[in-house]
Amino acid sequence: MNTVIVISWWARTAVVFFTDIDDFYMLDIGKNRSLRGAKSHIRSEVSSKHGVILSYMRIVKGYTSGYVFACQAC
Repeated sequence: MNTVIVISWWARTAVVFFTDIDDFYMLDIGKNRSLRGAKSHIRSEVSSKHGVILSYMRIVKGYTSGYVFACQAC
């Protein structure tokens, strides 16, 4: 299952879209100020709440207020 994740630093949120499911999840990234911390937080939240393990998160596009990632979900 392919996944797209959009991180907004301004809103301190991450939106996770699954390409196989017509749904999305909005997560609070908390006080994470680094990209590494935000990615780790997103992985743990999606894994614990939704039972989906995200692997190989790569940046597709970066812009001033956030990032767009593409990754595989197992």
